[in-house]
Amino acid sequence: MIPTMKKTLILFIGTSIVFHACKNNTTETQQNTPYTIDMAQLFEDAKQTPEFKWNSLAERVDLIPLPQTDRILTWLTVQGLNDEGKALLVSIADGTIAVVDIKTGELVSSFNRVGRAGNEYLMPFSQILNARIYENEIYVHDEALKRLQVYDLSGKYLRSVNIKTDDRISTFDIIDKHTFMLTQVPLPSSDENIIPSNFILMVDDNGDTIRSYFPLKFEHAPIMMQSCDCPFIYDEGVLVPGGHIGNDTMYMITAKEIHPFLITDFGKRGEIRKREFEGVDDVTFDDVYWPFYFGYYKDMLFSRLIYLEKRYTSIWEKDQLLAFKEGGFACDLPGGGSVELYEGTILGNKLIAPVEAHKLVGIVDGVTENDNPFLVIVTLKE
Repeated sequence: MIPTMKKTLILFIGTSIVFHACKNNTTETQQNTPYTIDMAQLFEDAKQTPEFKWNSLAERVDLIPLPQTDRILTWLTVQGLNDEGKALLVSIADGTIAVVDIKTGELVSSFNRVGRAGNEYLMPFSQILNARIYENEIYVHDEALKRLQVYDLSGKYLRSVNIKTDDRISTFDIIDKHTFMLTQVPLPSSDENIIPSNFILMVDDNGDTIRSYFPLKFEHAPIMMQSCDCPFIYDEGVLVPGGHIGNDTMYMITAKEIHPFLITDFGKRGEIRKREFEGVDDVTFDDVYWPFYFGYYKDMLFSRLIYLEKRYTSIWEKDQLLAFKEGGFACDLPGGGSVELYEGTILGNKLIAPVEAHKLVGIVDGVTENDNPFLVIVTLKE
């Protein structure tokens, strides 16, 4: 699902300001050296690989039907997976949260009203609801009130984490039960540029700041936007992409440190894209692209790209392009037939991809357009 692009002020900060902010607020690990992916070859040299299928990376593939619910689930995004195999799904259509056990296919819960009195609607308000699952609790980011609301798996309110900051929180992820990673964005103003004190904030379960980062000190620094990619878990930490700009650093963040992890270099088009957002140049639609990332596993970066009104999917193995195709890669299903997977998220060693029922009519016996979506679970090879 393509996040709604909102015009967000992009900052151009002088070297002296950046140095001062970094000096006061940033700690990092110097020995971690990022590697660079030459994304420019997607436009110049890349040959598509239409024959590539997810099965070539898979240890196994499972197809899980979601049971019937009071409301048909639709436009699902996958926002998390806990250690017990419970996946957190969020409907972009109406903000419904569903929890599914991917081992048994059981629908643990489905709800779109929460709160102390059970009368607060979970509505995405034209953007994806920002939620996570950790152990047996669901965390939902309340942007207006600057807090994380915590519920049990049935939607019962448990507690809130009130974030003590004047800056606007864009996205969040969970490092552990007592540590949360937040990204912040500048607030546009007609009078002045409002610069957040830090772009990345680590807080404890009381909402107090543990440490903060201002990563513009690095050569290829992300420009955090309201529509920036959601962070994703990888190797005991969180990977944080920049906004849909290009020529950016992806950061690895753990409970103790931050370091540049990889650089995505889109070359000339990346610079054009940045100038467009900085308001320096008027750019025609022919030059516009939006890169997104949906996971990292064993040196493989999984990426989507919107370019000239077309969608592409690519997989990079370290800095080498492994597969590239307009649309999504196909996946052969265990009971026969094949389906293209475009939406989906890499969580640990699994790709979890919701597939609307109408796409499986005639492929899977007994499926009708009125059924709930299915989940395709691709367990990646170790």
